[in-house]
Order: sequence, then structure tokens, then C-alpha cells
Amino acid sequence: MSIFPEERRRKLLELLNENGSVTIEELALRFGVSEMTIRRDLDRFKSQGRLERCRGGAVLRGENVGEEDYKKKLSANLDAKRRIAAYCAGLVTEGMQIFLDAGTTTFCIAQELLTVPRITFLTNDLKTALFLSRHRREVIVLGGHIQNNTGSAVGAFALKMANELFVDIAFVGTACINEELDALTPTVDKAFLKRAICQNAKECFLVADSAKFYRSAMVRICSLADYTAVVTDKTFTEEEKRLAQTKHVELICV
Repeated sequence: MSIFPEERRRKLLELLNENGSVTIEELALRFGVSEMTIRRDLDRFKSQGRLERCRGGAVLRGENVGEEDYKKKLSANLDAKRRIAAYCAGLVTEGMQIFLDAGTTTFCIAQELLTVPRITFLTNDLKTALFLSRHRREVIVLGGHIQNNTGSAVGAFALKMANELFVDIAFVGTACINEELDALTPTVDKAFLKRAICQNAKECFLVADSAKFYRSAMVRICSLADYTAVVTDKTFTEEEKRLAQTKHVELICV
């Protein structure tokens, strides 16, 4: 089924951002248009500096891979994320070993922790690792399969490393939190990795802004009661506080 040119181009960019590369043949089949039409679309985006042409297709410009999506995620509820990050940074002291999960809230924590000396950082987030490395911090990166849309390492190798590493404090994120106060994530790989990290941390804090609450995803990570505390900007009703108390969930509202 044919679609309007602007819609086709929008979807083309979405595919490119998600996968990092596309082929002309694949796009022509997907959108039901000629290969010449796809070439014109790609040439148009190249002239705008949004991609590089290669034989048979195109790739994202290296410095822009996933950058637009990441900036959008980082800017969403940014004030809340910074308040959460500032609180979490106050829990960290000189010489600690800290795990930072993949995500924009944990990236904000990394920014706050630059002033704390002699921290060893462990992370599965490439952006966080590069940021800390540029600021000459000690960083250990969990290896594994890199998700194109998040820049985070998951899978068997990342899990194996997580099972062998022990940290003082872990700051982990979640895709969402349901009404039963469970932390959820879209994939099994992420759930296994987050569980392993929490099991090997002396203290494990879940960081989640208010937008994460009362949504659903496919895989349960664990109950909020399994964390040392949940650090959030959410304002809870008395009924919500009673439920958290009943389930032995420690809430820290910033």
C-alpha cells in the first residue's frame, strides 16, 4: 500500500535511526516504490547532513547515531531527573564502586558524580562510559550485544560480567512500574541483567521519574520492595503510600 512521500520519508528515518543502516532494495520493497524514488529520498537526507550514502544504501552519520532519540529522552522530565540525580549523588562517597544502569536518569547521575573523587564506575551504557572516560574517570564497561536504539549492552556476555562484579551502590532504571509496584522492562535480557546487578550490590536504588509509574511492559524485573529504595519525583497519595508501606517499599520523593 502506497503512502504519502512525507510519511514515507519519516518512516525511512525511523528505520535508519533504529538499525543504523538501510538498503535501497529493502526500502523499495517495504514502501512499494521504485529504487529510484528511494535513491532520491536518500540523496535528499544526505544533502541535509542526516546520513551518509554507501553502496546499495545509506548509514547514519557516525556522530548522529541515535542522537536525536537520546536527546528527546534526556530532555523529557529533565528537571525531575536532575533532582533524582542530585539526591543519588549525595549517597556516594570517595572510593566507592558504583554501577550505573543504561538510561538518561543514570546519565544525569554520572554528571553529578564528577565531583566525587576516586570512584570506580561500572556501566552497560556506552554514552555514560564515554562521558566518564572523557572526564578521565575509572570506568569498567559490561560487554555484550549492543542495542542499536539505546546504546546499551545486554545478553549473555553482559550478564556473565554482571554476575562476577560486586559494587557498593547500584543505580538502576526501569521502563515502567505497574499498579502492583513491580518494575517492568520490555525484554528478558534486560530483566536478567538488572536482577543480577541488584543481587551483587550492597545497596540498589531504583531511579524512576513520575512518568514511569502505572504503565506496563512485558517482563517483570522484580518488586519495588527488592530495592533498597525507590528515588522518584512522584507525589504519592495517602492510598499509594499505604500500599507501598504494606508491600514494604521504601519511597524517597525528591
